[in-house]
Amino acid sequence: MSITQFTFATTFKAVLEDNFLKIELKNTVELDNNIKIGTKSGLKNTAERLKIMYKNTAYLQTSLENNTFLVKISIPQNTDS
Repeated sequence: MSITQFTFATTFKAVLEDNFLKIELKNTVELDNNIKIGTKSGLKNTAERLKIMYKNTAYLQTSLENNTFLVKISIPQNTDS
């Protein structure tokens, strides 16, 4: 039996910039071909809802680089214009 150790880290950042709430969430992931990653349907549904609610002015982006999964969300704070 082999035991693999991996340290996980998560960071969360939220700032208000140019009338947008910008949210960034990072977490480390262990890339292993034997581990099934989800269908990402929750991320797809959230991105679609943001587009509908904010008339394509909000967005959700994801990326995976160097064992780090990154989610960026931008939501307008002034929708009256």
